[in-house]
Amino acid sequence: MILYIPLDCISKIIAGPRIKPNFLQQGIELSKKYNIPFMQVNVGKTTSTPYLTNDSSETYIMMEMKL
Repeated sequence: MILYIPLDCISKIIAGPRIKPNFLQQGIELSKKYNIPFMQVNVGKTTSTPYLTNDSSETYIMMEMKL
């Protein structure tokens, strides 16, 4: 871990589109351990607009800085 952040300051764990598999797994495990939502950023094949998916495969997009 690079930086200590108190758990009460974390609302979500978000993984980027090019995350390495070992870091992805670590993020998923930490989100389950501490009951923090986990999302992964994806880039579409037909559009360059990024979207996020959660562990239930629900899709979200950013609109005016909100999911």
